[in-house]
Amino acid sequence: MLTALLLLDLVALVGGKVHTLVPGAAPLEATILVDGDRIRAVGAGVAIPADARQVDARGLHIVPGLIDGFGYHDPEHDALYVAAGVTTLRDHGNELGRIFGSRDRAERDRVQGPLLSIAGGVLDGKPPSTAAAVVVTSEVEAKEAVHHLWEEKIDFVAVHGGIGEEAWRGACAMAAEKGLAVWGPLRPKQALADALAGGQKGFVFLDALLPAGRTWSEVELAELEPGLRALQASGAALVPALRGYARLVDDEGESAPELAQVGPQYESVWLADLLGRRNSWSAELRAAANVAIGKQRSALLLAQRTGLRLVPGSGAPHPWLAPGSGLVRELLEWQAAGIPAAACLDAVTRGAASTLGLGDRGSIEPGKLADLVLVRGDPSADIGALAQVDAVLLRGALLSRADLDLRLQALAAANAKRKAQASAPIAVESPKVPEGELLLTCRYETVAATGRVAAERIAVVRELDGVITLCGRRRILPTGGGSGTEVEARQRIAKGALDSFEVKVRNTGHELVVRAQKVAGQWRVERRLDGAFIDIQNARESIGAIDCDSVTTYLAIAATRGPGPFPVVRFDEGLQLEVVRWELALDEDGDHALKTPTGLKFAGFMENGAAKAIFEQVGQAQVQTTLQEFDLHGSTGLPLPADKLEKMKRAALAAPKDGSK
Repeated sequence: MLTALLLLDLVALVGGKVHTLVPGAAPLEATILVDGDRIRAVGAGVAIPADARQVDARGLHIVPGLIDGFGYHDPEHDALYVAAGVTTLRDHGNELGRIFGSRDRAERDRVQGPLLSIAGGVLDGKPPSTAAAVVVTSEVEAKEAVHHLWEEKIDFVAVHGGIGEEAWRGACAMAAEKGLAVWGPLRPKQALADALAGGQKGFVFLDALLPAGRTWSEVELAELEPGLRALQASGAALVPALRGYARLVDDEGESAPELAQVGPQYESVWLADLLGRRNSWSAELRAAANVAIGKQRSALLLAQRTGLRLVPGSGAPHPWLAPGSGLVRELLEWQAAGIPAAACLDAVTRGAASTLGLGDRGSIEPGKLADLVLVRGDPSADIGALAQVDAVLLRGALLSRADLDLRLQALAAANAKRKAQASAPIAVESPKVPEGELLLTCRYETVAATGRVAAERIAVVRELDGVITLCGRRRILPTGGGSGTEVEARQRIAKGALDSFEVKVRNTGHELVVRAQKVAGQWRVERRLDGAFIDIQNARESIGAIDCDSVTTYLAIAATRGPGPFPVVRFDEGLQLEVVRWELALDEDGDHALKTPTGLKFAGFMENGAAKAIFEQVGQAQVQTTLQEFDLHGSTGLPLPADKLEKMKRAALAAPKDGSK
């Protein structure tokens, strides 16, 4: 058993059974000499320098670091990936600000996480599948998005099935111009031949093989052959993600150890998925799913025998697809389909590296990255041996089993602390207010599937000049370590319209300040970071609201906007000003339904102008902000338009007096 963390420049792994994954080379007992982050030599007769630290690897099998070809990186999961031997992760779309910082090699080494091959953000249509998606609705927008991502040195382009036809074609065209491959699922109702002709070179999910109108429960294997031949002839590649469907018939239980590792924001979603299947899946539905899984396994085996380029991918952290170990479970599905263990091992190392253009990894050869996994069994005989990791050499740093376990224990403890924190009320200070008459103060809490995630205090003031100013201070809990984020917003309403605003965002010791006002008929928006001037940007449209993650935005809309579309200013992941369009509809009770580029939002109001509740739907995520307390301070509150008040009053008169529905 290895017990120490080795960070020496020269390390010699001696006596292990080395699976080099070099084509035609059989496993052999050998010495691997590692110099820094690279392999210097491999072989039975390698001379070991006197200053090298020797590690006895007898009885262990040594394989190249595993490559997960399909996932969504969360920095909190680095320890999970490495503990499972995953040293490279291909991220298919993420929050741009986070993923560009996380993929930096120095950052990867600092946190001892897998290297990242990234798409930046996934391109999607309206409404987007996730809040992090890059929404593109035309060929021009898609080309611009791909160009900007290319400037950030992405490795490939990822698209979601919800992207429109024109935008998809624009993305493929610009990707081809920049030498990037486009990866994603086959779009609904799109023929595989059209997708290949349009330039998509990578596909996620076996559904790409299904003929139009057919399902896995009814399709015959022979019907899949034309799609397989077309993919193989075009040189395209496929991530089967077989476990994504096979997991549906499993019941891991509410006490599954993975739940404590993935974090509370995933735990609640995973449990909801499990309970939903328990409550809704009949015996007949489960039997049909097992038939479909059998068909998919047969399709995968046929694809492998056809010679199609296959890349294993976990799909983590979607429900019950765990970061790290989920990749091994995917490979076990491959083995259950009839693919030999040795071929599975080749696919997750050398094959993935070749297909994804990762030339410095995937095999154990001089000059390659020193990403190595030491396991207790022979993975070329049973791919399940990859679950028995004894140590990982991560770019030259040797992490023992004890080291890996300590990291997992620390992760579980941090997640437990966050879970407890999310169940407790969030303290937040009142915002600073200008001089004037205090009309309304409120306190709100925001709850997601994980529990409390934010709290905000609001103050509405009528200033001495009659302008209504909405002041808010919002505290957002951190998703991992750190102190979280504070947003302080001030929005001024004059003559029934937004007149100016100021937003301060504080995070990780930095403060971004955005101030805007109307000048000569247009908006001038100034940005400063830590007091230093960044720039001034202009917006010629009459801005109806500022999207700044504050309840003040909804109060401003309630006080100023009628039904129909209106422009909203927001800042993209690169903190660049962007004007988007929201559309407001009022129901018979005066409640607001807002259609936005990132999803639907609903807000209900009281006659005093306080928001009772705000519900947001972004992709599959749901967040609700509710009023906890309010004080009118002897006033009538925030003035609302007469038509909205009339709707609210009619609804109040029609409501049952006994409180029943």
